[in-house]
Amino acid sequence: MAATGSTGGTSSSVALDPLGVVLRRFRRRAGLSQQALAEAAGVSATAIWLLEQGRRRPHPHTLNALSQAMQLTQDEHEALLAAARDPPASATPIAVPTPEATRAFRAPPEPPTSLIGRGADVAAALALLQQTSVPIRLLTLVGPGGVGKTRLGMAIARALQHDYADGVAFVDLAPLRNPSLMISTVAWTLGLHEQGGQTADRLLVRHLRDRHLLLMLDNFEHLRPAAPQLSDLVEQCPGLTLLVTSRAALRLRAERRFVVDPLTTPAADTSMDPAELAATPAVRLFVERTRAVVPGFALGPANAEVVAAICRRLEGLPLALELAATRMPLLPAPALLDRLERHLALPSHGLVDLPDRQQTLRATLAWSHDLLDRNEQVLFRRLAVFVGGCTLEAVETICADDCVPAGEVPTCLQSLLDNSLVLRTLGGDGEPRFRMLETIREDAAERLTESGEADALHTRHRDFFVAWAEYAMPELTGRHQLDWYARLTDELDNLRAANEWTRQDAQGAEAGLRLAAALGRYFHIRAPRSEGRTWLAEALAAGPSAPSAPRARALTWCGQLDYLHGETDAGRRRLEQAVAAARHVGEPGLLCLTLRHLALYTSEQATAPALLEEAVSAARQAGNLRELAFALGYLGTARQQQGDEAAAEELYLEAIGAARASEDVGAVADALLRLGDLRLLRGEYAAAESLLVEALASSQRLGYQNYSATVTRQLAQLALARGDLTEARARIRACLELARASSNANDGLRPLQLAARLAVAEGNCRRAVRLFGVLAGWQGRHDVRPGTTLWARGTLPEADAALASARTTLGEHEFATNWAAGLRLTPEAALTEALTGADADPAPSG
Repeated sequence: MAATGSTGGTSSSVALDPLGVVLRRFRRRAGLSQQALAEAAGVSATAIWLLEQGRRRPHPHTLNALSQAMQLTQDEHEALLAAARDPPASATPIAVPTPEATRAFRAPPEPPTSLIGRGADVAAALALLQQTSVPIRLLTLVGPGGVGKTRLGMAIARALQHDYADGVAFVDLAPLRNPSLMISTVAWTLGLHEQGGQTADRLLVRHLRDRHLLLMLDNFEHLRPAAPQLSDLVEQCPGLTLLVTSRAALRLRAERRFVVDPLTTPAADTSMDPAELAATPAVRLFVERTRAVVPGFALGPANAEVVAAICRRLEGLPLALELAATRMPLLPAPALLDRLERHLALPSHGLVDLPDRQQTLRATLAWSHDLLDRNEQVLFRRLAVFVGGCTLEAVETICADDCVPAGEVPTCLQSLLDNSLVLRTLGGDGEPRFRMLETIREDAAERLTESGEADALHTRHRDFFVAWAEYAMPELTGRHQLDWYARLTDELDNLRAANEWTRQDAQGAEAGLRLAAALGRYFHIRAPRSEGRTWLAEALAAGPSAPSAPRARALTWCGQLDYLHGETDAGRRRLEQAVAAARHVGEPGLLCLTLRHLALYTSEQATAPALLEEAVSAARQAGNLRELAFALGYLGTARQQQGDEAAAEELYLEAIGAARASEDVGAVADALLRLGDLRLLRGEYAAAESLLVEALASSQRLGYQNYSATVTRQLAQLALARGDLTEARARIRACLELARASSNANDGLRPLQLAARLAVAEGNCRRAVRLFGVLAGWQGRHDVRPGTTLWARGTLPEADAALASARTTLGEHEFATNWAAGLRLTPEAALTEALTGADADPAPSG
């Protein structure tokens, strides 16, 4: 029998537990924290954390050092060695990929060109991040704009991707302008969805504190007021390392600065032969980029000194070198050097508070700008109005006028691409997009302001994206909805910028309400919900108060988000106002939308069927198959809760037909889930599985985590009902991972209940009782009935039966001990225990 709470024992008894459990038990008996044990054994605290999490296999000398530090007996030392040598099969986690692990933006993007001249920098940074004596958890790559901080950071991150159990994540902060949104932007980029009123920083900490991850934050310099939040992340997440790029140091105690200098240039007072010169990093970069535009270009005795002079004149700045190389098809090297000499001389009235290298880059950009023709120069500065990139359609609509006719925009844009002033990328829908490096965009923005066109361009930008969002709104429920969700994600920074400009005047306030209303569904499904809620609330407060379709939509989505953030009374009031506004407007489809959402959250559940019957009638009148499918599904659930399963089944079948006819992925997922839930309740397992598997595929295509989590829970429930513990374990683990990625604590309750029932089925009654205790404690503190939800039937009878079985198996004393421990566990700690299989530490009593 395995040892469960003893501090000693034979090696065979203790070895049945995982190494992490054994190590933690001995460490606690010795009265040592992870940091104290690390210092005594001469290893890092991260290493101790990884061992206790079961994420690293130790070297024998490490185990010897740990045994000595904890003063273990010979038997205990052998037990530790045995646990490391023979980990139990039950300790091996099921490999269920988390949703965010499949997101393309998690990892640093692959650059289109090779990294030149940074081998020593990469090696030095790796040495810092891999050292164990004094671990560096926050490394900031500091340097001027255009020096190559991002490219260097990406190379470092890719080199370390296998050193971290949870890999590498990349977040580009360049488009963000509000420091208060930094944490929520990072959370959203990592696939975390805000619900239940939990703050983004707590959500992020909860997600990262049990992970071993390298997180790269790119372009932080304009968000420095948010820097202290990085210290909080590092302190609370022991397995997290931050790699930050910034033009300015963050000035944090935890920070280690790594200065990124320009590439080495040839010395001015020495002569080099072409072979030696070609080995100089700045020259290598210039020559390689020149070859891309002048095939066959070679460094030789005739041009070696001139090329060396060009690289010195540009001070080895990678961006400046690349811009200069684009002029080589037009100008031979001597002429290029001559123009650089004349255009890059710093004026005596230059800004003395800017670094020399930044002045030089600005002058380089000025020179590149002066080589453009007039129309190209106009388009260059006007492109600064876009944030995060743009489409050709947006450029033609916003930037074209009598000065730059729309027909000339593609030609001018191509010239900017050729001059490396604009980059071409692919959007989420696979269509081309165009963007500027942030350093170049800032230069263009200054020119736009100086031209006097800025206000007019920002107004045109606002009007375009308001109209574009309104056009996109119905597409989010149509045949090509996945492409449109991707397009909205691509344009989110432009939409934010347009929203900022709506605050200029009364006309802008009306536009702001239209914009917010059009984006409501996107906020609910994909975008950061806390930001969407704030956006909608501010638009409602500033915009026209008279009933209108935009106001009804904005009230509906804001009410939904209020509810999801725990503000149920505020949400209900907004939804009631939305219904009133929709009745006034007289649009049946809009009325159906508002009615069905009010039915979800009305305080008088007896009135829900009547509201939903009216919603069904309004949807039929409008001929809106999507709204009809949802309204029928909601009404079916109401009938099921009233005990009329036959009526519910008929409504669900009609809902599936309407959903498929509408070709709306979300409506199909919702209707399949409801009928699958009914089949599961009746014990029709094969039919339930078919429906639920299709519902899961649909919800995953849409990227809607709420539906994915709910369907996955029901599939786990199905596996438990069938007695398929292997399938149940995999599904429950997926549920738990989804719960960790949510800020709504209630989302963790249902998978915890399933995990507790699984633990009983597997014979681990102690863990089961602890998990049930967590649920009981949360229920008592928050008046929540675990397992109850409008989207799926409750599972309280099964839970009660499992709990009774565990009580019988353990006996009253051991049951009470584990129950009390569970009452003191937080849901977050319980999620960790359920995922890792290691006993979590309860919160201090009292």
